[in-house]
Amino acid sequence: MIEPFGTDASPGSAASMRVSEMPDDPVGWLNGHGWAADSHTLRESAAAYGRPISTPPQREQLSGGLISAVRRRT
Repeated sequence: MIEPFGTDASPGSAASMRVSEMPDDPVGWLNGHGWAADSHTLRESAAAYGRPISTPPQREQLSGGLISAVRRRT
């Protein structure tokens, strides 16, 4: 259970970051909330785990799709 939602949530906590819709720029939004975030395509992530996707792309590859984030130390 996530701590109670509202303005009294600790800054940077999961509760303080709750939004009901995806921000237009999720990486920028996370970076603005104390996280070091980056986006990756499915192909980039698969290759990083040694599981490259061998099929040709069906549409233009755009950045995004998978986001990784690590909490910055304060």
